[in-house]
Amino acid sequence: MKNLFKLSILLAGIVSAWAVSCGESGPEGKQGDGKIVVTPETLNFPAEGGTQFIEVTGKSRSLTCEGEWIGATESGGKIIVVVGINETTANRIGSITVKNNEDIQVITVRQDAGEEPGDPSLEISLEEWLFEAEGGTQTIAVTSELAWTAIPQDDWIGIERSERSFTVTADSNVTASTRTTEIVVSNGKTEKTVEIYQESADPYMNVDYRKLAFEAGGGSQTVTVTGIVAWTATPSDTWMTIQKGEGSFTVTAGANNTDSARSGSITVDNGVSQIVIAVSQVSERSIFTSGSLWSPPFGGGIGANAWVLTLSGKMNGKDCSLEIEAYSGNDAGLNEGTYTFSMINTNGTFFSVLFEYDGKNYRYKSGSFAVARNGANYLIDLDFQLDPDNMELKTSYAGSL
Repeated sequence: MKNLFKLSILLAGIVSAWAVSCGESGPEGKQGDGKIVVTPETLNFPAEGGTQFIEVTGKSRSLTCEGEWIGATESGGKIIVVVGINETTANRIGSITVKNNEDIQVITVRQDAGEEPGDPSLEISLEEWLFEAEGGTQTIAVTSELAWTAIPQDDWIGIERSERSFTVTADSNVTASTRTTEIVVSNGKTEKTVEIYQESADPYMNVDYRKLAFEAGGGSQTVTVTGIVAWTATPSDTWMTIQKGEGSFTVTAGANNTDSARSGSITVDNGVSQIVIAVSQVSERSIFTSGSLWSPPFGGGIGANAWVLTLSGKMNGKDCSLEIEAYSGNDAGLNEGTYTFSMINTNGTFFSVLFEYDGKNYRYKSGSFAVARNGANYLIDLDFQLDPDNMELKTSYAGSL
């Protein structure tokens, strides 16, 4: 009856002129009404129902519908047939009878069966899962009589669906933070959510070189980085550039055409920890390529704040070294600044300078040296006159000590 009521309302909206509907008769017929012709004689409707039209000729007709799910009305030479949704799981068949005093025609109306509604319940075997930082897969079973979908909410999660389950694949987490997402499972009637968690990567990081030294002409060197967490490498100065690769980066230094050695650093950062790599480059006039700074044992006439600076390298293809000793109680170490001194400095610190080259020892006569520092790197400019032979030693050193 409910379908019939709906069909009656729909038909009333379609037909605005005089019409004959199922169960009604037109004006009283008489002899000579003539033959009734209907086209088509059979109508087929899908389970969803719908509206179809029949062309009809003949006079003084009446309509009779067999099947309360069929609605029909005639207007303007057409029979308008409306069928509602078939909510049963069986095909159904009915008819519309059109007649007058001289003829009768029966139109067959068929409708496909409706779908089995099914149980709307939905069950999943897991409602949450924790992946390790390396990623992995996990299969989740789904129980549903209705068709279902599983949709991830982030692109680091992939879904592969089968008939009764789906497999979740998580990419590796290369960040130092845990992350979460959801998978929404739905059958159109019921919805379930799977909570997905993933551990952060181990923030451990290391590099194979903590110091890089370049010749005056420049060049490239590669540093390998060990660790899972994503990292960056940032240079402190524009005279060096970085090209990042998979698990390593390459440092390129341009030619140093200045009069002084230069130094800088590269900071490797993974968001949790940092490693600073000292970078140095000699100039065309630099002869020293390595250096050390140490404090002698207390005693023996040397003050507790004494220090010894040793620089080594080559000059004219021959080994050379410079040793500067400072001792007294006033200096706390090799500080930044310019050291201009005679054998006894004005602050009471005693300096000793020895330069060894080509089998000869040269001693300080006059001059100075300047010290600057950038983290672990030192930049030392030297300008000495040495005895014997009044040798001029004007050079620089850049690097760690």
